[in-house]
Formats: sequence, structure tokens, C-alpha cells
Amino acid sequence: MKSIIKFFESLFGNFNQNNVEGVKIAKGEKIELKIPEALLGNGIWRISEWYVQTGDIVNPGKVLCKIESENEMSNFESFMEGKINYRNTSKNRLDKDSIIAEIIGIN
Repeated sequence: MKSIIKFFESLFGNFNQNNVEGVKIAKGEKIELKIPEALLGNGIWRISEWYVQTGDIVNPGKVLCKIESENEMSNFESFMEGKINYRNTSKNRLDKDSIIAEIIGIN
């Protein structure tokens, strides 16, 4: 199973759970998490399972949901600390504008 966090590590540095600071967001700031465009060329992706609920507090490295295409499956992980403000519960195809989740800063 691949990890979306590997994509973000290439952009922001190391996010393994033993050495995670992640991306800091200000209290009340909202960040929309979308599928990386690099994955969109690898088939049709859908959210198949959620591991968090709206209102849950998450940290960098926390698996939010599982996304699947016809040929691949991947965990979608948070790369920041905050509270889940929104999660996409649609079973429809994810495209570059699809919001998977929204995290709001708590610190």
C-alpha cells in the first residue's frame, strides 16, 4: 500500500511519526486537503473508507482515509495538526478540485 505522505515528504521534508513537526497552521485557519495531481493520471480515485470523524483532532502522519483506484490503494494521511472540519463522504470520482477533507488549526 502506497502512502500519500511520501508525496508531501518530497515537497516539505521528513514527516515520519518519529520526527514529525508537519505544516503549522494558525488557530482558526482552514486548509483544504485535495488529492495530489500526480496521482490523478493513475486512474480514477475514490474514497473507500474513513478512519476519522468530523471533529476529530489529528496530527501529522495520522491516516485520514483510504483512497482506491482500479489498480491501486493508498492511505491518505494528514501532514498537519488540527481538527477535521469537513470530510468528503461522496463515493464519486475524485478530481483535482475535489476536497477530501478540511482541517482547521487549533493552536
